[in-house]
Amino acid sequence: AFGLTRSFDPDDPVWHTYVQGLGSTVNALDWTEQFFLTHFRPWGSLDPFGCFRYNYEMETATIRIHFAAGDTSRSSVLSKEYVAERMAELQSMFGTIRQRHPEARRVRGNSWLYNIEAYRRLYPPAFSAVLSPAGYEFQFLALWGQFLHRTGELRQPAADVFLACVEQQTTMAGVERCFPYQMLKTACDIQEFYRWYGV
Repeated sequence: AFGLTRSFDPDDPVWHTYVQGLGSTVNALDWTEQFFLTHFRPWGSLDPFGCFRYNYEMETATIRIHFAAGDTSRSSVLSKEYVAERMAELQSMFGTIRQRHPEARRVRGNSWLYNIEAYRRLYPPAFSAVLSPAGYEFQFLALWGQFLHRTGELRQPAADVFLACVEQQTTMAGVERCFPYQMLKTACDIQEFYRWYGV
């Protein structure tokens, strides 16, 4: 089976199949779940490192960092009491990266999470020093994740405010302003990470 993509290609046969099935099913939730399980392809590194994963972009020798809360039993995996745990996960991940991809040269990130100091403090200062707006890439969780609870459930109050704002807009620029946080991007030399985590 073909994997799901986020290309927004109107001719994508996989999404055509999904839409056709959605129109003929009596239970949209069950159909969506089964379709996802059939077509999903894992992203990022094969081995998760606690809350973190990465993918290696070979063409540019760049590591891209991904974050997922992981342990849903805790109030916030980014709180001060868990900083040492998160840092240990990143140390392990970058130790593995150094072994698997010694040719890697840069690290990049692209997420709404870089608006949060509790997230930025996990990374080398040089990484946070060059943050800049990344625009609004509507097909990515890096933008929509701000509306999800760590359990994967919807943050209903934030979603309600967002939808109420969207209903008043007449332009895409207006819709973009309804997001509580914009996406930010950053990149720096991978050596900054090796020094920061001591690997």
